[in-house]
This record gives sequence, C-alpha cells and structure tokens, in this order.
Amino acid sequence: MRIITLLFSFSLLICSYCFAGSHEHDEHHHDEHHHDEHHDDEEKHGTQDAHLHGYAEATVVIEGNSLEFNLDSPSANIVGFEYEASTQSEIDTVKAAEETLKNTKKMFSFIGTSCQAKKVLVDVSALLDKKTDTAHNTEHDHHDEHHHDEHGDDGEVHSDVEANYQFECKDGSKLKSIALVLLNSFPAIETLKVDWVKDGKQGSIKLSGKSNEVEFK
Repeated sequence: MRIITLLFSFSLLICSYCFAGSHEHDEHHHDEHHHDEHHDDEEKHGTQDAHLHGYAEATVVIEGNSLEFNLDSPSANIVGFEYEASTQSEIDTVKAAEETLKNTKKMFSFIGTSCQAKKVLVDVSALLDKKTDTAHNTEHDHHDEHHHDEHGDDGEVHSDVEANYQFECKDGSKLKSIALVLLNSFPAIETLKVDWVKDGKQGSIKLSGKSNEVEFK
C-alpha cells in the first residue's frame, strides 16, 4: 500500500512539472508574439515617418575644389502633388519646377569662393509619363528600373523628386558656407535636413526659410 502511495505521489509530481513547463512555454510564446507585433508596429511607424510633406533631405560633400550636392524631397514640396501629371496645367507645373531645379542660381549661393556647375541631374520621372516628356525620359532611362512611386498605408500615392549637382570651386578651402536659396524657390519645404562633409569635418543642420545657410565649421 505504501509503495502504491509513493508511486501515486511521484506521478502527481511529474504531472505538475509538465503543466508548469507547458504554461511557461505558452507565456514565452505569447511574449514573442507580442514582441513581434510591437516590432511590426515600429517598422510601420518608421515607414510612415520616412515620407513627410514639408520635410526634405540633402547632402553636401566637398573634396578639394569639388563639391557635390544631393537633394531628395517629396514631390508635394516641389509641385504640390505626388501623382503622375495628367492635365496640361499639371505638366507645365512639373516642367517649370524642373527648370527651376536646374537653375543653380535659384538654388545656391556660395560664400567665400565661387563655384561653377559641371553637371546637373534632375529626376522628376515619377511625375511625368514618357508620352508627355520624351526628351526628359530618354535622358533618365536608367531610372525606369527604379520606381519612385509608393503607395502608403492610406492608399495615397507617394513620390520623390531627386536632384544631383556637381560643382568645381575656385578654391574649396575658402568656401565658408552655402546659402540654400532653393528654400525661397520652394517654400513648401519647411524643414531641410542637411548632412555635410568637408576637409575631414562633418556636421548636420536643419534649415528653414528663415535660416538657409550651411556653415562649414
């Protein structure tokens, strides 16, 4: 009888251990599931923040007398919309903005030395169909493989305008700052984040229409 009692007690102990282990596993699985959901929410939130109207980003790299400037902005900041232009008025708006972006005098003012544009590339292909601007799209065929149009979670179309400028300065060592007068040409850009590198130094600054100068110090 005592042996049976001991066996019964031992069986209860084993069952208790199995139940505890199963419960711990379920809690761990729940925690992992909760963590995955939280991670997905963070990624989703980050994606939404990556495309903000009124906000644009730029980079400036100066090596010797060579200067390169890159601009990346939501199309809405440049032309007021982000879908493909369909009416003649919309097409004219896009082409006018493209011409402004190509006009470096309406984009930059160099302080300390003079800089001459050597190459300018402006990409508004997300806003113009090939049939509406054959010349432009021929110049930018290499962008056809990369689609700038993106659909947000709200179902709206998002697109960017990109521009690349390469300058040769008279004396890069004397370049003290650049006034980004492009903020006057495109007032819808409320905040322009600029990251710069010059002579082994680097910095980052956020500009607005009231403060549009990048100082290299």
